Amino acid sequence: MPRSPRTDPAMLDRLRQARAAEDAALAAISSAQAHLDAAAARRATVLADLDAAVESAAAELAQARGGLVAAAGLDRAALALGMSRAALRRSLARDRSPLGRATPDRSDTSSVAAPSPAGGER
Repeated sequence: MPRSPRTDPAMLDRLRQARAAEDAALAAISSAQAHLDAAAARRATVLADLDAAVESAAAELAQARGGLVAAAGLDRAALALGMSRAALRRSLARDRSPLGRATPDRSDTSSVAAPSPAGGER
C-alpha cells in the first residue's frame, strides 16, 4: 500500500521542493516578462522619437522642394532634381495631403527627356 505524504516525510520534503521550484520558475517568468515589457516600451518610445525626426526631415524636404518650384518653376525644378514633372507634382501633393499619402494626379504624364545621373525617378 502506498504511503501518503502525511506519513512519509521524504515525500513531503520532495513535494515542498517541487513547489518551491515551481514558485521560483513562476517568479523568474514574471520578472522576465516585466523586463520584456519595459524593453518594448523603451523601443516604442525610441521609434516614436525617430518617426517624429523622419517626419520633420520630410517636411523640411517638402518645404525646400516647394521653394525650388516657387523660385524656378515646375519644369526647371523637376529637371534640377532629376524627376519628372509628374513625379515632382505627386511629391508636392503627397507632402501637402493628410497622412503623407499621395493624391492622384493624372493630368501630367510627360517626363524629363534625359534620365537622371543620380538614378532618380523618370
